Amino acid sequence: MHSHSHSRSLFNTTQSPGWTSQETSILKMALMKFGIGQWSAIIRSGILPGKAITQITVMTQRILGQQSLGGLVGLHVDVDDVREWNEERFRRYEAREAKGKKLKGSATRRRDASDEPIDDQSSESEEEYEGAQNIMVKNGMIVNKGNNPTKESKLKEFLFNKDKFDLDDGEVRRRVDEFALFSLKRERRLMFNEMVQRVMKHRRQQNGSPIVSQDSADDASDHLQLLDDDANQSEAELRKEEKILELKESLEQDRKRLRDLEEELLTLTTSKRRKLQ
Repeated sequence: MHSHSHSRSLFNTTQSPGWTSQETSILKMALMKFGIGQWSAIIRSGILPGKAITQITVMTQRILGQQSLGGLVGLHVDVDDVREWNEERFRRYEAREAKGKKLKGSATRRRDASDEPIDDQSSESEEEYEGAQNIMVKNGMIVNKGNNPTKESKLKEFLFNKDKFDLDDGEVRRRVDEFALFSLKRERRLMFNEMVQRVMKHRRQQNGSPIVSQDSADDASDHLQLLDDDANQSEAELRKEEKILELKESLEQDRKRLRDLEEELLTLTTSKRRKLQ
């Protein structure tokens, strides 16, 4: 990871409000396992209890360090890899801005000393600033600026990200700690079991020698009913899960075929343009 001393930093190291470090770690693994933009799948998995799609989307933007996620949708990425690239883009962006100001000041001084036109074109390669074009940094995130992206530019961005960041199934399995990924869901289930045990104990005490008050027993029964309702709802969702996953897998295959066709079309279009030139 690059470390630079500058007035603004792409990285915001403070914990995002409403998120614990454990939840953030789980989200990072979820983005590798399920893919960017697969918010419903993450929600249904139950690995981030209490989180809404909006919260997950905003947090994803924050940890990636970029506002637009369109060029990453469907890709299985390591957040740290993308974030490192965005930090590099930010460094190049600042270098580009500083160089532009320096050239502008130099040109102004030379124009003051001469009536001859000044050529301010740099001899340095544009590759030095690759990734720094048409961006700005706002609230710790890279934001695109300029004209709205075209379909062709969006496809180019997606293909670039796919080539640079997309992980294959084997790499995803290697990097994702399944035990840690489901840790919160497991903790919630343990809490559920403990609650059931307490309620059952209260009921036994109520049938024998009541040690707890009637109100406490009633409250415990109410809690059990709520948990039973939650369990029934979860069971119904799980029954649907297999069918949903099958449909999502089929949809993802269709999307991949479409992307392959778009990539082939882009290649043919580029080749045709070169021939015309």
